Amino acid sequence: MFKSVTGALTAQNATETIETGGTAFTVPKGVTKVIGVGITIKSAGLTTLEGISGILRLSSSDMTVGWAGDQIFPLPMIQPLTSGSMALNPYVYPADIDVQTGGTITPYVTFDLALTINPSWRVQLIFA
Repeated sequence: MFKSVTGALTAQNATETIETGGTAFTVPKGVTKVIGVGITIKSAGLTTLEGISGILRLSSSDMTVGWAGDQIFPLPMIQPLTSGSMALNPYVYPADIDVQTGGTITPYVTFDLALTINPSWRVQLIFA
């Protein structure tokens, strides 16, 4: 049986390319692995010709067995548009990350460019 958790929508600082942390997840009982990592990116609208790219980092400071340090995923590139409303359909990365019940995993996103479109993002973890 699979279990999943989804974080709250997190607003990214549009004028910076600094890392922004999202909802911290607690690993539920009865699972041993993260088998999928999903991300959704959205904005209220587009004002300029901006492409979106960056990285998603999963971090845990309290899982010691099997956790091989931070897990890094490139964000799917969104090609620039000049008008309309941008949204990246949910994208799920296959994963095979060992976890421990009760451990905490926090996602962080860093966009490659300072964006005027005020993007927001959320992460989903799928466990087995």
